[in-house]
Amino acid sequence: MRPEPGAELENEVYERESFRGLDLSGLRTSHCTFHECDFTLARLNGSEHAGPDFANSTFESANLFGARFADCRLVGATLVAATLTGLTVEAGDWSYVLLRGQTSPSSICGAFGFARPTSRKPTSRRPTCAEPT
Repeated sequence: MRPEPGAELENEVYERESFRGLDLSGLRTSHCTFHECDFTLARLNGSEHAGPDFANSTFESANLFGARFADCRLVGATLVAATLTGLTVEAGDWSYVLLRGQTSPSSICGAFGFARPTSRKPTSRRPTCAEPT
């Protein structure tokens, strides 16, 4: 079963499925599993994901504008050249995620909860995200 824009999925499991180029805008998932799935060029703008597992999935050049990931597992996922503007990340495991090719490092910093670098000494132990030189 292929999800459609605005669909709501709960506890669904997908293994090595291709969602390449699909319009999944507004998709809402709750505790779904997408192992090694291909979301290359997919439109997931405005989508919301609570407790999903996207381990080793590919989001190359995908549009994640305004998407929300809460308690999400993306271990080993690839987000090369994906649109992450307005992305909200609330906890989860993003170990070994590949983010190469991002055009807006400051939006990545905000999405991942990193503090912006300042000229004064940091007052917390939060990691900082430096702009490229």
